[in-house]
Amino acid sequence: MSTCASGRIRPTGFTLIEMLVALGVFAVIGLLSAQIVTQLVDVNERTRARADRLVEVQRAVEFIRRDIQQLAHRHVRDELGDPVPTLDVNQAALMRFTRRGWSNPLERQRSELQRVAYVLEGELLYRVFWPVLDRGADTEPVSQLLLAGVETMEVSAIDVGGRRHTYWPLAGESADDPERELAAFEVRLAVPPYGEIDRLWAVPFSGVPREDDGEPGDEDEDEDGDTEDGPFGETPIDAVS
Repeated sequence: MSTCASGRIRPTGFTLIEMLVALGVFAVIGLLSAQIVTQLVDVNERTRARADRLVEVQRAVEFIRRDIQQLAHRHVRDELGDPVPTLDVNQAALMRFTRRGWSNPLERQRSELQRVAYVLEGELLYRVFWPVLDRGADTEPVSQLLLAGVETMEVSAIDVGGRRHTYWPLAGESADDPERELAAFEVRLAVPPYGEIDRLWAVPFSGVPREDDGEPGDEDEDEDGDTEDGPFGETPIDAVS
């Protein structure tokens, strides 16, 4: 406190109103700072979740691409010994065919060809494969959970004439038309939050069959570097019974 000219004592501290105003200002600043930090944390979590989701989607698409681009035109037999088409679309599964490049680093007595199928159950996309090509009555498939949260998946077969077909193989006279040979697969996925993903992949030409199709001693070079514990090995992503 100080003494004024009149001899009265004048207080030099803050008044109650000034203290209340200062506390109010600090409270507002603290509240705004907390909201900004919370928003930054939320944005970071959403960004990380979207990034993780994108990795899952890209991984699933890469699985499909590798399988399609290593397609092998090799006929197989089912559990009853009946012949099964080389490949089919929207029949027993979304698509089902034989692919090359099943690496065999342990040198087991099996082919390096692998029979695979893609199945959508609810919102779960599964990749199914069989341990042998010509199955027996006791042959059990292995299911791999490839991607969750799939709203829809559509597969179309495109022939060399550029025509799109919902089902394959073709039946009737059109099946003998050389212009109706399969040229590509079109795969369309609806995956939130990215919406619709449309991909088109060409399939290998089927005019000249390879000598090593289906033989246990196949030594196809795996240009994608697949291993048994990798993407296309015997260890499933998420085996389901």
